[in-house]
Amino acid sequence: MTLQLHDSWELLICIVSEDGGDNPFGGAHERLFVRDYILNTAVDGQEAGRIRKRVEKGSRRFLEKQYVMNLRRLLGLEADQSN
Repeated sequence: MTLQLHDSWELLICIVSEDGGDNPFGGAHERLFVRDYILNTAVDGQEAGRIRKRVEKGSRRFLEKQYVMNLRRLLGLEADQSN
């Protein structure tokens, strides 16, 4: 699997707040977003705002997680090089 594809899946997991762990059936429930996404199509409606906030928070959570992983990897490399 390419890194970009893996990151895309991780981003989606963060957006839907899926935390299934080892359980393949754990995570977001089916049709959880149907009311906000499909039934109400108003661009400026309350439902659309909820979706935008969910995407924003999930994206931020993913980027923060990615930043911390890269920082730890870099610090680990720096520590190895200093010895």
